[in-house]
Amino acid sequence: MEIRAQLGKLQKQFTFDTQAQISLTQAIRRDVKKVPNAYYLTHPKFETVISGGFVGDVSKGGACNCEDIIFNPHGNGTHTECVGHVSEEPVYMTEVKMPKFLLCYLIQAKAEEINGDQVVQNIPDADHWKNGDAVIINSNTTSEHEYFSGNNPCYIKEDVAKILNEHNIHHILTDLPSLDREEDGGKLLAHKAFFGYPERIDKGKTISELLNIPNDIQEGYYALSIEPAPIESDASPSNITLYPLNEV
Repeated sequence: MEIRAQLGKLQKQFTFDTQAQISLTQAIRRDVKKVPNAYYLTHPKFETVISGGFVGDVSKGGACNCEDIIFNPHGNGTHTECVGHVSEEPVYMTEVKMPKFLLCYLIQAKAEEINGDQVVQNIPDADHWKNGDAVIINSNTTSEHEYFSGNNPCYIKEDVAKILNEHNIHHILTDLPSLDREEDGGKLLAHKAFFGYPERIDKGKTISELLNIPNDIQEGYYALSIEPAPIESDASPSNITLYPLNEV
């Protein structure tokens, strides 16, 4: 289905085909070999509910399938987090409101080695992306289902997050497990720079991490859909989808 919409800060008219979608999501799966892992968080668990005479497994004689699912969104798949991830004040993803479709700019970044770390410290000039609602940074350093724990993965320099915040970008997305260094002494400088915390509590901004971004995707503007699960927590699993655009 073709959609015509006004997107971005300039409210330009675009059309895009919802059938021509590009999924950037790593799902929370049963096979641990197909689930990324970060921060040594446990893999997802799917456990059949057994209560009295009830067995939540049709293959074992139950009337229906019913299971408990245990996971951590920060380490088990693509997720979206709000300022509540770094704030003392409780803020939950259920409080974040965003349009169904956003205008985003996808950046094919080039990580640089700094003191043995891989760091994204440069992005294109703001004239490329400043009119969007969101920026996607593909570090080109990750692979699908990657085990990141203890491997000091690439991260994004605080200055980059600060620039995006200063240009009123509301959503930043990346293939990395975190904007910040795996071990940074709890500073989380890039997160706080983007959210503008502790100076303010901004419930309109989000950070999405652990995306699966095809490395051959073209840099530029796209329509973007961020669909977090309605969970009252600082972070939630989310479905991230891009749509190639045509400007009217």
